[in-house]
Amino acid sequence: MTDKLEQLRIDASSREYDPMARLARALHEAAVPPEQVLRECYGVGFPREVFVIAATDPYTSDLLANWANQPWQLAVPLDRGGPAPRADTYEPKEGRLRALDPDLLPLVFLIRPGIDIEDDGLALCYRLTELAAGRSTIFGVREEATRPSEATRRGDSLLAVLHKHHANYLHELEEESEDTEDKGEYDLVAPEELAEARALVDQIEAFQHEAGT
Repeated sequence: MTDKLEQLRIDASSREYDPMARLARALHEAAVPPEQVLRECYGVGFPREVFVIAATDPYTSDLLANWANQPWQLAVPLDRGGPAPRADTYEPKEGRLRALDPDLLPLVFLIRPGIDIEDDGLALCYRLTELAAGRSTIFGVREEATRPSEATRRGDSLLAVLHKHHANYLHELEEESEDTEDKGEYDLVAPEELAEARALVDQIEAFQHEAGT
């Protein structure tokens, strides 16, 4: 098993999804906990927020973001099927950003929910060097970026940046709902839409509480 794992580690040094998933699955099969699986795969420890989010299966969430394949799939335990053997359609975007700056680890691609929210398509990333230093700093970079310098600091943690993104949307909806002058029935913000936006903010705050951030 040791020789097999060593070869899998060598294969995964490319950081491409398929070999990373094979290494992660082998580690899960060896009863390695998810926290250690990611440490083995990337050579750095990950903050608790990653495992709080991963435990809820983020791919089924309604949060305003498209989730990257890595690191989330690698943390999927065997009782939930383990890491998917093949990446989804976001892998080319993730690969492009890794090639642009190998220190970046794309986590999510934000979805622009409202008129004044300017984060559409922004990839939120950890930096491996920051993780190695014990920091969960988040950097944002556009999908079409051409220089590593275009990745700029966005916040202290993924949950903090996601909270701001969703809170901005909720604030926009609340302002729209208060402005009813000269609006027809179909232009008004539905109470259900407001409730859904508040629920997303509440969900992130629950994650923050659990993660201790």
